[in-house]
Amino acid sequence: MHQPDKHQFFKPALYMALALLMLQPVVRAAPPSGVLMAPELEARAIYYRSQNKTLINSEGLQEKEGAGGLQLSGDALSPHRALTFSFWWKLNSTPGKDGGFGLFALTGKGWISDFARSGPWCGLTRPAAVLQVYNFSGIRNINLIYDYDIVAHALQKTGELHHTAIVISGGMQVIVYRDGAIVCDCRLTGRSFSEADLMHNLTLGGDGVTLQEIFILRGAIGTRELEEYVRGTRQLRTAWGMK
Repeated sequence: MHQPDKHQFFKPALYMALALLMLQPVVRAAPPSGVLMAPELEARAIYYRSQNKTLINSEGLQEKEGAGGLQLSGDALSPHRALTFSFWWKLNSTPGKDGGFGLFALTGKGWISDFARSGPWCGLTRPAAVLQVYNFSGIRNINLIYDYDIVAHALQKTGELHHTAIVISGGMQVIVYRDGAIVCDCRLTGRSFSEADLMHNLTLGGDGVTLQEIFILRGAIGTRELEEYVRGTRQLRTAWGMK
């Protein structure tokens, strides 16, 4: 007999029930807790922030918010353990051919970063999406351009809400999701991430990028679960009138 996957975070039945509830006027208001995640997911969250309010911070991460984006710091961010970083964001203006923006940077004795950049860097002629795993002793540098025209492929509408997830597992694999789909998947060469790398500083967003829902999870979320989360959250945000 088939046994259900005990690691499944999201249950389609949950979203079906919520969809039915959304037919009732009483749930047109946002949930009182402000937490837009299934209970199974919430139980694994070490950090959750929505509408500029921090609702979960179980590891006591230090926070600083400003023009440079949201900055978090703490030992719990070290990628030697499996972690999922998830956030919704939008651009305040569409970048030109020589423009760019930052989304994610986890730093210590090296850095993991997800950003958009144009030329003359790497001979680019328009904003391209890039994943870097760089400057770690014993780990081969990764400088991966995974979308050579991110504006044309995903960012044509200014102010449109998008979702990014960075999933790190086994200390060796880094996966980038955009709007629920894998756009980049790479593995380290040389060694895995270590506590000694002191990767305790995280920056999300920055100039020109507005952040929305943010969470950090213990463990690596799966592709199917992430797809369901993105689809379900879009539906709930629409029903609750959240932009």
